[in-house]
Amino acid sequence: MALAAGCGQQSPDIVYVNAVKALRNGDTAQAWVLARKLELSCPPRSACRVRARLLEAEIRLTERQLPAADSMLAEDLPEGVNDPVLRARRSLLQGAVQVAGGSYQAAEAPLRAAQELASSVGAWDVLLDAETWNAQMLARSGHADRAEEVFRKASSEAAERRDAYREAIALNGLSMIRLRENRFDEAIPGLSQIIHAAEGASLPRVLSFASTNLGICYSNLGNFDEALASLRRGLALVGENGLAPYRMSLLGELGNTYMGQGDAKQAIPYFQKALALAKTDEDTALWSRNLASALVEAKDWAAAEQSNRRAQSLVTEPGAKARILKNAAAIAAGSGNFPEALTLYGEAIKLGENNPSVLWESYAGLADTYTRMGDDDAADREFSNALAAIDRSGASISSAENQLTFFAALNGFYQNYVAALIRRGAGQRALEVADASRARILFQRLSTKQEPPPPAARDYRAIARQTGSTLLFFFLAPGKSHLWVVTGNRIYPPIELPAAQEIESLVDSYRRFVEQRLGDPIAVESSPGRRLYEILLAPAQRMIPRNSRVILVPDGALHWLNFETLPVYDAASGERPHYWIEDAHLVVAPSLAALTTLKYSNRRRRDTLLIIGDPVSPSPEFPKLAYAADEIAKIRQHFPGSSQDTFVGSQARPGIYQQSHPGNFALLHFSAHGVANQRSPLDSAIILSKEGDNFKLYARNIMAIPLQADLVTISACRSAGARSYSGEGLVGFVWAFLQAGARSVIAGLWDVTDSSAPGMMDMLYSQIREGHSPADALREAKLSLIHSAGAYKKPYYWGPFQLYTR
Repeated sequence: MALAAGCGQQSPDIVYVNAVKALRNGDTAQAWVLARKLELSCPPRSACRVRARLLEAEIRLTERQLPAADSMLAEDLPEGVNDPVLRARRSLLQGAVQVAGGSYQAAEAPLRAAQELASSVGAWDVLLDAETWNAQMLARSGHADRAEEVFRKASSEAAERRDAYREAIALNGLSMIRLRENRFDEAIPGLSQIIHAAEGASLPRVLSFASTNLGICYSNLGNFDEALASLRRGLALVGENGLAPYRMSLLGELGNTYMGQGDAKQAIPYFQKALALAKTDEDTALWSRNLASALVEAKDWAAAEQSNRRAQSLVTEPGAKARILKNAAAIAAGSGNFPEALTLYGEAIKLGENNPSVLWESYAGLADTYTRMGDDDAADREFSNALAAIDRSGASISSAENQLTFFAALNGFYQNYVAALIRRGAGQRALEVADASRARILFQRLSTKQEPPPPAARDYRAIARQTGSTLLFFFLAPGKSHLWVVTGNRIYPPIELPAAQEIESLVDSYRRFVEQRLGDPIAVESSPGRRLYEILLAPAQRMIPRNSRVILVPDGALHWLNFETLPVYDAASGERPHYWIEDAHLVVAPSLAALTTLKYSNRRRRDTLLIIGDPVSPSPEFPKLAYAADEIAKIRQHFPGSSQDTFVGSQARPGIYQQSHPGNFALLHFSAHGVANQRSPLDSAIILSKEGDNFKLYARNIMAIPLQADLVTISACRSAGARSYSGEGLVGFVWAFLQAGARSVIAGLWDVTDSSAPGMMDMLYSQIREGHSPADALREAKLSLIHSAGAYKKPYYWGPFQLYTR
């Protein structure tokens, strides 16, 4: 209903539209000012004034001031005002208040009345809003399938009417269903779609709640970098004085994310700020509970119990009660009341049977409690239960990226379990558990069995026998780190090493010496290099026959260290200083389990060679490699009679990789620039010639094409991995090619010098052509540089290349 406005005044319709816009943008203060202005400008007992009052009620509903909203909606429509659209909107809001307050049965009648009335008069906006609130009611009351159907229908209808706001609301509802069911992986695409649409339509309020939910998903999957980025973006959109419920959620989820990272100190103030903004019992309970969890980690037992009791007094929902019981159990255990802790953990498990995180955390809590009580058998049983719950959670995650971050977030659990086993002298079982935390995704995808059983200690000895190798398995942890040595006949007790932080500091120092200062540790002693050899390799040296094969499984910072470059200074033996590569034939593996996915034999496949490289420069950022053509020519001359396909120049484009059928080749070689994407490692790429607008062969594309290659060589900068994940190791090109089925991959840990690569590759492929294994061939190529007279003998030039196997 449009009304005339006086000179210089906005019409009531314009005021109403501006108020609605302010509300959608999250500025409830401005929306309230405009709604009051509208109400005062409307005649008493008019349809105009009713519309203003309904808008005021909606504002209060958005602010979670439910009693105030309910009071406004209880007012009868004035006599003579019988507008069906207003009546429909009033019924809609009455139902919405009941849904927001958790009174779902009371919400059914007004929502049904709103839908029927809106449908009869063609008020499609009211109808869509009523459908969305009805879907929320269904989702919250346990009817997820029906809710999903209604949300999809509302989303489709809103899209047809080009209503980006209502489409986003419906899509967010779908995502919330997945969040409640812990299907975080499945919720991400829909939330990303909402954010994209909201950015285009300038809807900051929609952006803020979608950013909150996206942060929740990433945080629960262990991708804390993405979670923090998303939540901070939402907080910036809301602003310091923004809509309190949204700001509260963002602050609280930031606290949750820091908790996920193990940083309770950072989390506590965010939970306290969120709690200060809570207006409902539900919100107060949520942030009190989470604050209690953080205080438990900080070992402030009295404050934790006070906060947890506050939460306990406000909840009835089983899932929330399960988390509160888990907190109470941890408080009891921390206070030394072990019997009560056992009882409370048991109750949390019963109530939280449908919540994977509650389950595995409660089982882990039981295990820790039994360990402190000295009951090792019971502790081992509960650790095993926790592992089973973790496996079930991991299996439900579909994408590789989200599996990576989920398993990486469990690193602390594995560290506690391994430490408990070592304390009780169960060294072999500790190795099995430690290896179970490594390369889980790689092992699952490479295994020929649908549900492969975890390898046992006897399998590790079998690997050592079959390959004629000594296995070195490293496990880094904040308190004490450990090294296991495995031979064909024996698994030695774990060797204690310094804490992960000390090892990481030494690795960083030695890398700077080698990579940045181009240091020569044989000519000038490197203290970090010497110390690394003494703590990592010297304790195991007596178990490693001189000049024998070694398969090394690194952890943490050790993924960035080439052990071959470590200097051996042994004055007592009278030997000259030398590199460890001269004592051992080294290859690197992602895990011991991954080594069981391939049967080893000495038979080599027919020499078939695929070369892609020396592309046309796609941009000034990636200039032409001066020595790539020479490198490729040297490689080709070693296989004159073999089946080989070579794609160079403009032919070396991303699409040619799949079109060349790489699964038919025994040897694959890439000579090009590479870019490592640390934030999203599977978006790391080999830079090739332009193909339309694209010139990148991504790691994610590589792992989708099955291979049977004996060896893939990536002669590119930092091609080994973009990022190291706890458990999975380096993720990037090596991980992608191994997942695709390659047996071995040669890649670079740091930027490869273009001028030194052709000589190394010439020697590598010469040795391979003569029948040497890729590992032995690479070692001979490195030794040829080490024993040369020029600058190339420094580890900077030969050290970046490592051979990874499975």
